[in-house]
Amino acid sequence: MKFTVSSILLVVFAVFSAIMGVSTMAVSLDKKAALTVFDPPITFPTPGSTFTRGQTITVTWNTSSIPPGTLNEGLIVLARPIDGNENPLETLVTGFLLTSGSVQITWPTDVPAGNNYGLVLFGDSGNLFAPYTLN
Repeated sequence: MKFTVSSILLVVFAVFSAIMGVSTMAVSLDKKAALTVFDPPITFPTPGSTFTRGQTITVTWNTSSIPPGTLNEGLIVLARPIDGNENPLETLVTGFLLTSGSVQITWPTDVPAGNNYGLVLFGDSGNLFAPYTLN
């Protein structure tokens, strides 16, 4: 059996490609593991609640879906949904650990009174919880 230089190079290239493919796949799997999605639902305030602009409340959420060891910092945004879009208005608080399960916010005074306001809790993703009324 005769081996030419090109056939040897082809075999070396195939082996190298297979090794690199497995290596790349392992990196991709590691990245996906780091991007585990969790959506902690807000438990307070409850939909339909009414608040006064300038009032400080404690927002709480269920932490049971947060994977152990997660150190994601969260942020809460005031939104006023329009036609199915979240329509974020103002960031209310940042830099808290999602695993804490609660954080204080102060309803802004520079937004008009009205209903259909919502809160979006961001960690690795954001979910809108609404509606709330601000007086």
